[in-house]
Amino acid sequence: MSTDPFVVVHGKRFKRLLSAEEIQGIVRQLAHQIVQRHRSEELVCVVILKGAFMFANDLIRAMNIPCEITFLRAQSYGAHMYSSGKVHIEFFTNHQRLQDRPVLIIEDIVDSGLTLQAIRDYLAQYRPKSIETVTLLLKPDTFQGTPPEYVGKAIAPLFVIGYGMDYNEGGRYLQDIYVLDSETAGTQSTSNNG
Repeated sequence: MSTDPFVVVHGKRFKRLLSAEEIQGIVRQLAHQIVQRHRSEELVCVVILKGAFMFANDLIRAMNIPCEITFLRAQSYGAHMYSSGKVHIEFFTNHQRLQDRPVLIIEDIVDSGLTLQAIRDYLAQYRPKSIETVTLLLKPDTFQGTPPEYVGKAIAPLFVIGYGMDYNEGGRYLQDIYVLDSETAGTQSTSNNG
């Protein structure tokens, strides 16, 4: 656990962008919005691995409504700070569980929207009642497509780690969210996640 204003992961320095307290405030607001819309129905929450696991845990507990939880892995980054442009999807449940049920995709961060669109297209083939997305972070400057229904915070196109998000598997454990330090000075712009 770290609350330091700076951390080093794999030789790169990152500066705090959001504190744990700020994150939890965002999570509570998102949970309230979702509950207002889905109070009378049981959601199927599809948690996108690996990055969204911490956010999903806090969000689902804050929602405190009946839901089924399942997991999907969508990989487009590997060990790089940029997307390969190809999305590989692994789904960890019986597809029939989605039919005629409301689905909530839980994402940590949406960048270009390409990975999210691939996930939505993949899930749509199993005929859910509806598909909505909640994301903690959105990069509107790089996003294309249909925006998520629930957005915690819009950020510049920066590379972030912490609170489940990683750089080459490092930094997931951090309770705060950090941005690559060179980006805070405007000297470099990279992106992460889909």
